[in-house]
Amino acid sequence: MRGCAHGSYAVVAGAALAEIDRRTWRLPDAITLPSYPILVVLLAPSGRLLPAMASGCALGAVYAVLWFIRPAGLGLGDVKLAGLIGLLTGALGTQAVIVAGMAGQVLGALYAVGLLLARRATRTTEFPFGPFLLAGALVALCLTNRA
Repeated sequence: MRGCAHGSYAVVAGAALAEIDRRTWRLPDAITLPSYPILVVLLAPSGRLLPAMASGCALGAVYAVLWFIRPAGLGLGDVKLAGLIGLLTGALGTQAVIVAGMAGQVLGALYAVGLLLARRATRTTEFPFGPFLLAGALVALCLTNRA
């Protein structure tokens, strides 16, 4: 994502979303929904718009299924965020999408295990997941970016 506008936008929007979710346990539609057309416009010149859009749909669908299976464990804001992460990482390729999706899960699980080991949580303790999804996207971007 060499000096590109979509990367800059993703950093600003992602930082805002992570902090808002951490504080309020919400990923506001006022940021997530407009981010879809903004990223589409910013990704269009890359020549990778079609794979990016397909990846956004795919990762969003995976998280929608996870939400459908256990709605108490994942919010719809997380599903919308996953679609955005798929859109962004899809411009880098399938590997980036998979890494982002898996890294978010792993980071969230490590945090949960840490809370359990520190006896600061139980198996049913909930926490905002958006920051971990975004951290997973950052891992994917760092590992797969051909800067």
